[in-house]
Amino acid sequence: MFKDEVWIISQIFSQPFIFIKDQFYCGGKRGNNKGGVNTDFLYQNKYTDNVAFIEIKTPKTKITGKPYRGNKNNDTDNNTDNNTVYSIHEELTGGINQVLNQRKMFLMKKNTLEENNRKVFNSKCILILGTLGHLSDGKKNLLIYLEIV
Repeated sequence: MFKDEVWIISQIFSQPFIFIKDQFYCGGKRGNNKGGVNTDFLYQNKYTDNVAFIEIKTPKTKITGKPYRGNKNNDTDNNTDNNTVYSIHEELTGGINQVLNQRKMFLMKKNTLEENNRKVFNSKCILILGTLGHLSDGKKNLLIYLEIV
């Protein structure tokens, strides 16, 4: 879907992006040619040549963790206490770290990339995961904070 419907990413950033490659190699192989970092999709801004890294997890990937402050006794998805603050689930923080590592490895190859008309001075990282339907209002509040960051 992300290859054929490039407009989805363009809508997220209000900028025209073009699809470059799926399973794009970002760098990081060791001397024995093992390891390495790939991003699920690499896009490029049509006008600035800056890139965007897209990492996709399953819809079942958890977004919120346990209550951090507030009503810690009611750790269910039906908890409607908007005063309860939730932690970020480790699957979400792991995904964030993964896509940031992809950008880091990509930046380490900066000279090679800029020769190929790929700019990295304002690259974007996008993590797509989970679903919102089952989250309580209190847990959805966590997402508001994540969008701001």
